[in-house]
Amino acid sequence: MSQRQISLIFCIAGLTLAGCPDPLVPPTAVISLFDPAASAVPDAGVPAPGSCAPLTGPIDGFVRQSPTLSAGCSTDPAHAPLTYEWSLTQLPPGSHTTLHDATLEAPTFEPDIPGSYHARLVVSNGTLTSAPAEIIVNVAVGACGDNAPTATAVADALAVSPGDGVQLQGAADDVDNAAPCSAAQALTYAWRLVRVPAGSTATLNDASSDWPAFVADVTGSYVAELIVTDSSGMRSAPATVTITADTCGTARPIAVAEKTNPGSVATCGAGSIAVDFGYVPGGGGGGGVTERIHLSAANSSDADNASPGCGLNQTLFYSWTVLAAPYDGAWTLSSANGQTTDVSTRLNGDYTVRLLVTDSTGRASDETTCTFSVTGTRP
Repeated sequence: MSQRQISLIFCIAGLTLAGCPDPLVPPTAVISLFDPAASAVPDAGVPAPGSCAPLTGPIDGFVRQSPTLSAGCSTDPAHAPLTYEWSLTQLPPGSHTTLHDATLEAPTFEPDIPGSYHARLVVSNGTLTSAPAEIIVNVAVGACGDNAPTATAVADALAVSPGDGVQLQGAADDVDNAAPCSAAQALTYAWRLVRVPAGSTATLNDASSDWPAFVADVTGSYVAELIVTDSSGMRSAPATVTITADTCGTARPIAVAEKTNPGSVATCGAGSIAVDFGYVPGGGGGGGVTERIHLSAANSSDADNASPGCGLNQTLFYSWTVLAAPYDGAWTLSSANGQTTDVSTRLNGDYTVRLLVTDSTGRASDETTCTFSVTGTRP
């Protein structure tokens, strides 16, 4: 019969005796942080007096760095020696971590991947067992030097015309370079074209740059891949970007401006168009009916909208601007962005109007201009 069992028999026989602990009260399991530098006995896992602070919420951990957990603050009402039983009840998917010695007061385990690790502690006084105490160790960031970079690959345009140049841009991040690690690791870039269309001879001008470029020389899809390596040799997962060279969707609109009134229809751009409103000073009568020049961009086009063909039905936007007039107040413009507009004239002389057409992808036409030599305007 053990000494503890003998003590319990005497306590049961005389429960009214002062100082006899209740033999039916189990010990209490407490998980706390163990700091060897603050322990009363170095490396023994015994926290210093006053340092017992039960952990009640998740704590942070690091890959390949053992969390400093301790059962040293666990208690027994009879002050009996305690034994410890630790377990890991939940691991991140793919983890193979185990406790080095589940019966130690301060065991260790090394998280092998990021994620949540659930640790449980049960203590026993040889007769009674405690309720379990549990703590979650969230390993969100690897230990300094254990993190691979992350890479991002982008292009200045994802849809281009055959023969266009494509500018790539790479970006990288490495948590080892951020606080608290602040490792200042150098990052190197390695680009390659992992897929090009049949017949293409496209090559990168500088595969080790963060800003390489290539020419999309034929129609089809080009896939560029970026891998970033830090100075510890850890490589990022590949980052890719796809660029498509196609005649559909890359055509620029063609701006066509026409004078439809007064007089016969005349297409702008071939030279000065004479417009006579018919007013003869001192001659009485006459005079133009409106003294407005009606312009239309209805015959402007975009090859992407042709059917058969691409048939993309892109929207066209119009911009009219008066570039020249006899003087600033000699004209008014009825609409600056309609498919049609009227230029009202107040003086005889030369007027120049510009038309610019833009499609819904943002591609703009060459500008076209209408130059009018206006006579017969009423004063």
